[in-house]
Amino acid sequence: MKMTLEQKDLVVQNLNLVNEVIYYRVKRNPCDPDHDLEDLQQIGRLGLCLAAQGYDGVRPFPAYAREVIWHQLLHHFKDLSRNPKTLSMEYETDGGLSFSESLADEANVVYEAENRMNREELKALEERYQGTVRKGIQAMALKLDGLSGSEIAKLYRVKPNHVSAWISRAQHRLLQDQTLLKLVS
Repeated sequence: MKMTLEQKDLVVQNLNLVNEVIYYRVKRNPCDPDHDLEDLQQIGRLGLCLAAQGYDGVRPFPAYAREVIWHQLLHHFKDLSRNPKTLSMEYETDGGLSFSESLADEANVVYEAENRMNREELKALEERYQGTVRKGIQAMALKLDGLSGSEIAKLYRVKPNHVSAWISRAQHRLLQDQTLLKLVS
């Protein structure tokens, strides 16, 4: 990437734009290695260099550069979504089980709890929660009544995958609920 002295000066004078764009426009998850701040800054700096090379002087450079930096970051995120890294499911958890074994244990707890619970028990748990978890508990109760996920979706006027997501969220939250764990044991 050959740059003139004027372009290099533009980059040096506007390096702060990279952090500004990352701070205001990127929702970072600090636990996600794909959202490492240093990597995002590097991609942003590349966008700043591209902006300096393509700058035509018609509008203020900072406004133009912010857009080029943002689009460079978007391009990076699109690349990540097209080529996701695979996660090995066989690392050990704190309990000495592999990750996939611990997921299977959680699924068994939820399955046993669903089979042992009746509508009144779910109603009691439902009162303790709100939002998506409450909808998930309501959907679980409707499933106990014999309705399918598609039928529940029609009742709520949502897509069936919403119902599945509600139930999944409720199951995850209920796994942490001591009342539910007492029912299973």
